[in-house]
Amino acid sequence: MNVGLEDFHEDILGKAMRGLGIGKSEMAHRLNSEKSQIEAILNGEVDEKLIISMAGMLDLDGAKLIKSARKEWPPLHFELFGLRQINSIYGDMIVNAYLVWEEDSRKAWIFDTGTDAQPILEFIDKEKLRVDAIFLTHTHRDHVACLRDLLNEEGNPKVYVQKLELLDGCVPIEEGFE
Repeated sequence: MNVGLEDFHEDILGKAMRGLGIGKSEMAHRLNSEKSQIEAILNGEVDEKLIISMAGMLDLDGAKLIKSARKEWPPLHFELFGLRQINSIYGDMIVNAYLVWEEDSRKAWIFDTGTDAQPILEFIDKEKLRVDAIFLTHTHRDHVACLRDLLNEEGNPKVYVQKLELLDGCVPIEEGFE
């Protein structure tokens, strides 16, 4: 299985900034740069010196971010039974959804939905799987776009989501959940 990266340097930096409550203007001020330079990085521009500076400010690994910016960091190829990655398109991005299942029981779990339920439903049908639950890593539109379709087709399994990103009808979970 080849797992394509969904987030690149601009996504990682942007998420880290949001998570720490650091805006573009604040980042520019801290790095003695222009807001437009920060915006350019967050729009995909590659300025290695600035990326490394931003990484340091955000406690991220600058060398790995540079590899990401250069598109030199593909995940390793691997084979694993009971795991299926399904891609869908959202604007100009590829969104990954994952299906994990037990061979004997055919019990399955979906991680994120992506934007198109059809490939997921076709795989479930082909492999004769029973969806036990859906887990959402977060609730951005691209990760929940076809949630209702999957729920309707699969008998409304429980949906679990991190308690800070709760959606109606979902079960809140937090770190350490089993």
